[in-house]
Amino acid sequence: MGTSTREGDGNIDARSEPTAQALEALAAQSAVLTGYAGATHTVETAPFLRRDDLVIRGNGARLRNTNATPWTTNDFVTAALPLGTSDLLAVTRLTLDTIAAVNGNVVSLPAGAGLRYAPSGHFYCRGDIEHSYPSGALTFRVPRNVKRGRILAVEGDDLTLDCALPAELLADNPKIGTTAEDVDASIAGQKLYFLYRPRISNFTLTSDQGEAAKMGGIIGGVIRDLHVEAVNGFGLGGLERTLVENVTFLAHRKIAEIAECSNGVVYRNFHGTLVDGPGAPAPFFIQIGENSTDCLMEWLNVSCGGLDCGTASNACALQSGRRNTIRNSTLDFRGHSGTLTALQCFATAGNSCDDSGYRDLTVLGQAPLQ
Repeated sequence: MGTSTREGDGNIDARSEPTAQALEALAAQSAVLTGYAGATHTVETAPFLRRDDLVIRGNGARLRNTNATPWTTNDFVTAALPLGTSDLLAVTRLTLDTIAAVNGNVVSLPAGAGLRYAPSGHFYCRGDIEHSYPSGALTFRVPRNVKRGRILAVEGDDLTLDCALPAELLADNPKIGTTAEDVDASIAGQKLYFLYRPRISNFTLTSDQGEAAKMGGIIGGVIRDLHVEAVNGFGLGGLERTLVENVTFLAHRKIAEIAECSNGVVYRNFHGTLVDGPGAPAPFFIQIGENSTDCLMEWLNVSCGGLDCGTASNACALQSGRRNTIRNSTLDFRGHSGTLTALQCFATAGNSCDDSGYRDLTVLGQAPLQ
């Protein structure tokens, strides 16, 4: 790392030290970050870039996390580029107000509740229906109906949102909160935040031990033209109105995942293969799950590389949610011993897999399709 100013103040290569803290500071002062073609920009731990409307242009550069912590010990510190800090546990820490009335994209709160909200803040809205499941010592709550976005205006106890709330959510006793409450994330030392309208392109994202991208909480993002070398190809949760396209990868666990009640997300044009690596096998290779809605994966030409995630696992699954599709793809699951494609529902009432399915797939493997 030198002191070049080829791209001005936002040049990633111009950091005085190649640290996550220096990259975070650069993102705080500049709305556009640029990589230097052919360079490897390193970080020693995960950098959390919180700025709204942040543009990151890699210009063919590599962003590499060199943290040596094994992925199985701590998969947070080894991420090359965390994209928000939302997860199903962190959002349960928010204080939620019951919505008293709705008029288009304006919601009315109980008297005095509007004091906690501010213009340009990010909101999280959910309904009552949920599925809870244990994961180790923790219990995760998966709401059926979720919406995330930005608050455009606050007048007394009325909030003007950047989107209308869907009918399914309005029928589910909706409650709303704001990430400005500054609650703890599931990552030590980090607060829950959403990443609003990031534009990220033309990077190679690598991690010596962990994941390329991690966590989630993206609203209105566009992420394209990436090469990934890490534990997972591309798996995020908490996505809202987000496009991820033109991704090549060399990974050893998951290929692609959309999770944590995501809405209106597209993964398009993924190419790559899995290779054997450390850690337990993935519970699946491809999945749209955790009550996500209106999500699409298409133009995937991917291979599990002969790896097996087990006879009890589905290589590709559409889990509980609504109107999710995987189409126009070639999925090579030769080597996997379990079910190749599946539709799954949580047992809890109201958490079915509705109007979702596969279309125009070529699936290679010896196990059954369901």
